[in-house]
Amino acid sequence: MKTLFRLLSPYFTIPALLTILSCTPVTAEEIKYAPFIVHTIPKCGTHCMERTIELLIGKTCLAKGLEEKSFLLSKEQNKIVRTIDPYSDEKKAVREKWGYKMVCIYRDPRDALISHLFYMRTFAGKGLKRDFFVVSKDYDQLSLDDQLTTLICGKADMSSYLSFYNDRITWAFDPLTLPIKYEDLVGSHGGGSDIKQREAIVNIANYLNVALSDQKLQFVVDNLYQPDAVKSEKHEQFKRATIGNWKKFFKPKHKKLFKQYFGKKLIELRYEKNNNW
Repeated sequence: MKTLFRLLSPYFTIPALLTILSCTPVTAEEIKYAPFIVHTIPKCGTHCMERTIELLIGKTCLAKGLEEKSFLLSKEQNKIVRTIDPYSDEKKAVREKWGYKMVCIYRDPRDALISHLFYMRTFAGKGLKRDFFVVSKDYDQLSLDDQLTTLICGKADMSSYLSFYNDRITWAFDPLTLPIKYEDLVGSHGGGSDIKQREAIVNIANYLNVALSDQKLQFVVDNLYQPDAVKSEKHEQFKRATIGNWKKFFKPKHKKLFKQYFGKKLIELRYEKNNNW
């Protein structure tokens, strides 16, 4: 510390240096938090949540299944388990055995569906197994509208994205889980509210027992969204991630089918009050 002061003393006074050092974010080793894991549904704000966690506690996430060896590996690598696993009593028992909390981010399934639609199109001609999802044999030959219909209804050789979503959203209703809406966390950059964004960050910090000063909160807000660091392909993903983007692609037939297959769930998630949308 003395060496630092000697090097910088020609340019800064000691009081000024102390002020600067006091504003420096604490390191990961200095941040205390309750043990937890992160659950995300693909295309529902995974990167946004991972970035939030990294800014809050200085640790990155480890994408793994919800099983014993994942917890052991995360402790070995000093990372946070992030899983996309579907809900099951067995997986819940594993989490409870370790006594870990869970932060779960979810999103309007209509917007998630559109993000998923365009994500699957980036794999065109590269096989049927596409990251976490499997498409039908004729998927790439379908029009955009027909691909959207297929993702809503499914086919004999392909499950629907809505079924995929439904198998995982149950985690958000678990009494030991903190559910966070993507729409609340994304802030004005994604078409949301900066006030709700701050509230969501504070809720996460409180749930994890993380000390959060006004300065630290502002630090998280200022660094959560980084448009300058996003390349063209990811920039498109951010555009797809804006709230209400589904309205650009849903035609009357898609609305009708979505209400038929997922209308009740949409109301249950409080994205709509009824089917009159």
